[in-house]
Amino acid sequence: MIALTTISAFLFHRRKPKANKGGDGLPPAFGHYKAWGYTKQHPRGIRNNNPGNLVKTSIPWQGKAQTNTDGKFEQFVSPEYGVRALIKDLISDFKKGKNTVSDLIKEFAPWYENHTHAYIRSVCDFVGVDKDVKLSLTKNTLQRLVMAIDKVENGGHYITPELFEKAYSMI
Repeated sequence: MIALTTISAFLFHRRKPKANKGGDGLPPAFGHYKAWGYTKQHPRGIRNNNPGNLVKTSIPWQGKAQTNTDGKFEQFVSPEYGVRALIKDLISDFKKGKNTVSDLIKEFAPWYENHTHAYIRSVCDFVGVDKDVKLSLTKNTLQRLVMAIDKVENGGHYITPELFEKAYSMI
């Protein structure tokens, strides 16, 4: 766990946000990922401040970008709002009775958009549980799930424990 924390601290360090005035060819509202040190080479979920790649909906998420330039996925004004939305989405699914990794991921990443069985295996490996074990809705469980989803969705660990804490405190 110490190695993961050390690696996380190195990989997820971001510069302090700067105001984006739009001079980079991106509209001011959507250059926000550049303000956090992200570039077009970063995964789409990270550029959108949406590490869970939540699909665009009419849900009035807190911190949702006023204008969305991504045709499919939500965009948030900063990473903590995207992580907060992911946490809220998982909590909602738990409250609907989806309390195993298998049930959660089948809801979150349906087969017609993802290789759901591989997704489930990856999350189970990261969380350290079998796919059909009933999970408790705790902060620790949510953190493990959020970090596992981030790894699958973005191909890396972009959510630091500090970022998770900040997002969780906003619930």
